[in-house]
This record gives sequence, structure tokens and C-alpha cells, in this order.
Amino acid sequence: MLSRVADSLYWMSRYLERAEHTARLVDVNLSLALEQSPEAARRRWARVLASLRTKAPKTAQADDPVAMAHWLAFEAANGNSVASCIHSARENARQVREEISAEMWQQINRLFLWAQETREDKNAEINSREFLTRAIETCHLIQGVTDATLSHGESWRFIAVGRCIERASNTASLLDVQFEALRQGGKPEHPARRDQTDNYLDWVALLNSCAAFDAYCKGYTAALRTEHIAELLVLRPDFPHSICFSATELEACVRAIGRGSHAQRTTKVTSLAHRLRATLRTSDTQNIMQDGLHSHLRYVLDQCGQLHQAIHHSYFAYPVEEELAA
Repeated sequence: MLSRVADSLYWMSRYLERAEHTARLVDVNLSLALEQSPEAARRRWARVLASLRTKAPKTAQADDPVAMAHWLAFEAANGNSVASCIHSARENARQVREEISAEMWQQINRLFLWAQETREDKNAEINSREFLTRAIETCHLIQGVTDATLSHGESWRFIAVGRCIERASNTASLLDVQFEALRQGGKPEHPARRDQTDNYLDWVALLNSCAAFDAYCKGYTAALRTEHIAELLVLRPDFPHSICFSATELEACVRAIGRGSHAQRTTKVTSLAHRLRATLRTSDTQNIMQDGLHSHLRYVLDQCGQLHQAIHHSYFAYPVEEELAA
């Protein structure tokens, strides 16, 4: 496969996953606007921005949910807004139309055109919840269409690699920013006072931000416990939004790609993916909570960064002389 094609497939997938993740975060936090105190809302939006690694807009206050939602959903100046990510995903898909299915292109292009129309709508702020919900649902639809209509060969694997790295790093960043801050507010099991209720709602919001509330209730009952939340979102190998699940799928895909590529260029990628997956599969909740969840999550973020660099240098930007010599 041409390096430019692999690069576009990889980034198309990452931008779609980033759009879905950002839309979910904003939607969840908007839904809490009327249920939490103003002080809790300010802290919550600050954590959202930090987890997305996005600076606050200069023209809006952090406690203005409408302004924050617009910045994260529509703002063209914010390269990581939902609409901007959809634009970038569509541009990458346009460059590799011959490698993706017609159904994939139709859904991606339809999402892009609708996002552009909504961004230009003067009533976009009022309808931001509708925009966010539709963006989430369409990103899910695109993933389903991809799995159903694209041969599960090299193209599909680069798409999966991009999704796995983006999802693992997004989940790790979200947990790293929010977990300790929420734990300082007290245990979520029995909310009583106003501040404890705010804290309880924040824990529920964290689960909903990872599409994990239903999975948590089915696996652990409705009693929220910090160790169970950490186990579900970090270590569970059977939950699609857990870091361990993404690491396992990532390793399988890079190994399959490596078997069809030059071993010298793929060794580092495979080694890094295996190390991340093995570390997560051999960890347990008690250890990561005792050692400090922050250090484990920083390790995940560091490994995701190294994996991205290794993939870039191995498949997208390797020296021509190396290819000719092989």
C-alpha cells in the first residue's frame, strides 16, 4: 500500500473517533447544566477542556455552557472541534476514495455536508444538542458501515489502528484529568449533601462520556465505586471503550500489517503494541489503585505517543533508500 494512502486512512479514522469522543463529552456536560451548582459546572468544563487538550476560548467564560458547547462543537478556529474533525476526516477520505467503499464515502460526505450547513446556521447554538447527538450516531454508523462493507485487509487494519490509538489516548487523558479530581470530592456511593450530589453526578458523567454507564450497571450493579470504574475503563478486555480492549485490537492489527511488510520497519511498532497490551492484561485493579492510577494512565499516553511516532516513521515517512534497498 502507498504510504500516502495508509496515512490518509489512519488519520481519517482518528478524526472520526475524535469527533465522536468530543461530541459525547460536550453532550454529556450540557445535559448536566441544570442539575449541578455553578461552581461544579465551572470545574467540570475546566476538566473537559484539559482532557481534550484544548484551550478555553478567549471570548467565553468557562461557566457559560452555551459558549463552551459552541466552541467545542462548531468553532472553526478550534482545530479539534467536532465540525473541524469531521472536515479533516472527510478531506482524508476524499484522498483515498478508491480504497474505501462507496457506502463509507456517502456517509462521511453526508456527515460533512450536514456539519457545514449546521455550522453556518444562525440557530446552531440553540440546536447544539441535536447536532451532537447526530454526530455521535453518524460516527457509529460509519464504523458499522466500514466493518460491513470494507474487506478486512490492510486498508481496514490501518483504519482500526487509527481508531484504537485515538480511543485509548482519549480515554486515558479523560481519566487522568478527571479521576483524581473527582476522588477528592469524596466517594460516589451515597450522595447526601449538595456537593456530594454534584460529585455523584460527575462520576455518572464520566461513565457516560465513555459510553460505559449501561455496561457498568450490568457488570457491577448501579452502586458506583471508584475501583470498579477504573477496572471497567482501563482493564476490562471485553468492553469496547476500555483501554485494554483498544490495546488488544491494536496489537492484532499491527501484527497483521507487519506480516505483509518489511520486518525491519515493523519490529518497533509490534514491540510497542505488545508491551502496552501485555502491561494492561497483566495488571489488576488493586495494583493500579495502590500504585496510583495517574502513573498508569501517563504510561498509556506515553506509549500511544510512541506508537504513533513509530507508525508514522515505519509506514508513512520512511526513507526511500530503505524501500529501494529492500
